[in-house]
Amino acid sequence: MALVTVKRTRIDTAIADAGLSAVHVNRVLQELRREGCVEVQRGRFRILECAKLEAFGSFEDGYLHLKPTS
Repeated sequence: MALVTVKRTRIDTAIADAGLSAVHVNRVLQELRREGCVEVQRGRFRILECAKLEAFGSFEDGYLHLKPTS
């Protein structure tokens, strides 16, 4: 389990930079809560199930281990 505290203004900036609407982000957070992946309270974001969160986001770490081509 991981606990991440993020100031609201940083979240708003990240949403704007990514081109996401606050409504979309809220819907995704609600779904993540329902799935038991995360907990959000008072500006704190707690990851409850890393594996579920990775599956939800279809995370593949293969690109992190690419060898340079030149």
